[in-house]
Amino acid sequence: MTSTLAGGVAMGSAADLIFGGYLAMVVGFVAGIVASIGYMFFNKSLMNGLGLHDTCGVHFTHGLPGIIAGIASAVATATA
Repeated sequence: MTSTLAGGVAMGSAADLIFGGYLAMVVGFVAGIVASIGYMFFNKSLMNGLGLHDTCGVHFTHGLPGIIAGIASAVATATA
């Protein structure tokens, strides 16, 4: 579920800029992988190291895919 939402968040800002369905699938796939791996492995290190208590995985569902979306939007704008 987290990876599906992360893919939608990543494509939310760059959906009108990316040409072709395969690029949208690649960006959504990368965001889903980052969200899943981040939630599985880095959630405890954020809590222990920085004191961030993320019970619902909002950081990995919306935060990191938002950064990926910003990068994808910048690349799409630069190439358009």
